[in-house]
Amino acid sequence: MESPRSSAQASRLLERRSSGQTERHDAQDDARRDTQRDAQRDSQRDAQQRGSNLLHGKVTPTLWRFSLPLMLSFVVNIVYSWIDTYFISHLGAAAIAAIGFCEQLNFAIFTIASGLVTGTGILLARRIGEGKKEEAERIAAESVTAMIIFSLSIALSLFVALPMILPLFGLKADVLHFALEYMRTVLIGVPGIFCIFHLNVLMRSAGNSAFSMRTLLVSTGLNAVLAPLFVFGLGFIPTMGMSGAGLATALSQLCGAAWGFYEAFGGKAALTLPRTLTMPQWETLRSIVALGVPSSLQFVAVSAARVAMAGIANTFGTSVAAAYTLGLKVDFFVYMPIFAVGVALEAITGQNLGARQVRRVFQFYWASVIQVGLLTLLLAVVAFAFGSAFVRLFTTDEAIVAIAVGYLRILALGYPLFAVAVLSARVISGAGDTIRAMFIIGGMALFVQLPLVYGFAHFTALSYSGIWLGVLFTYALMAGVGLYELQGKKWLAAKI
Repeated sequence: MESPRSSAQASRLLERRSSGQTERHDAQDDARRDTQRDAQRDSQRDAQQRGSNLLHGKVTPTLWRFSLPLMLSFVVNIVYSWIDTYFISHLGAAAIAAIGFCEQLNFAIFTIASGLVTGTGILLARRIGEGKKEEAERIAAESVTAMIIFSLSIALSLFVALPMILPLFGLKADVLHFALEYMRTVLIGVPGIFCIFHLNVLMRSAGNSAFSMRTLLVSTGLNAVLAPLFVFGLGFIPTMGMSGAGLATALSQLCGAAWGFYEAFGGKAALTLPRTLTMPQWETLRSIVALGVPSSLQFVAVSAARVAMAGIANTFGTSVAAAYTLGLKVDFFVYMPIFAVGVALEAITGQNLGARQVRRVFQFYWASVIQVGLLTLLLAVVAFAFGSAFVRLFTTDEAIVAIAVGYLRILALGYPLFAVAVLSARVISGAGDTIRAMFIIGGMALFVQLPLVYGFAHFTALSYSGIWLGVLFTYALMAGVGLYELQGKKWLAAKI
């Protein structure tokens, strides 16, 4: 029989062993917590250095910290367009009309890749919000390979078909000549601009909005140097006119893409891509296409409507076509904060829904509607007051100036309405309900805006002013439909 003394000793020994085990467990728990805190700090520090953390922090500072680099990217993009227009404007009104038409056609070409790009971005943002970064990087790598193959195929096909496509739009002979010259050379840069667009969306979905600004600065700076040299010639460089403007744009786009790949492959961006091409898997492509096709159709519908409206403007003569082109320049400048905050909202929505933070999505939406609405209202006042001075930077033809000023004074009223429509559609698209977003913007542009514009212009006494009024009326309808669909919340049920 065990003595009381030995029993007490055994009890104390067990207590010491239990205490030691508890201490070891506590130490292990502390070590795990320290490791988690260190990982969290590293993650936050990485987000500060290479991107934005879209899942935490105050709504308004996060929104603008993420959106401002995107706005600067849009400014750079607009300057890119203005550079070509400025130098080409020295070649006459027909050249201005041609570059305006070509910009709409380029946008239409651009939309061919939008499905692959947008679908990848939405899928990527959701996976990052779910904490699946390795899967996100795999999806990004596979999509880049698909884009390279796709862009080369599109460029070659369009180069062959171009002489048959352009005459279908009813351009006057001199405008058609300039447009054909420009497009033959600018198509060389299609793989470059497609890849720039793709890389920018990938990095933005990962929370890095500054990446696109850097790639566009490289290409725009180079274009500013090359455009006057190739258009007017210098020394051994011959005068190439419209062909030179297109070649300058193409070369600068290819160089911008090269810079973007350098950052992405070198680990200098939010996502690190492998140095070797990764062939896409069917499951990845299927998911991307399912999300991207409606987005692509949306862009196609918008671009088709724009090209058609440019064609309608051309039926009223070169002065109206040139005025429409210059009016769009101001529009795109005002749309810059709308588009920038819109694409930011798309990434923000994807990540926060992945993290199951639905309330935060609505907080971002209403903050953006109020703040961007006020900003576009201010820009509308500026466009109304100083539109004439801007137009005179590009032409001294008073007929063109008068028509362009009339355009701006009507369309300025629609800027805040357009903001509501775009921001609503971007939130819905970011959730993965790209079909619903497609109908809000693309469906309305093609099936409402275009018939209204044509009817007002050709079947009323408004003449070409009916184009501007048709667009304004459509913006009001888009804003109403966008708000209605957003408040219905059916888009929250989308599965990706």
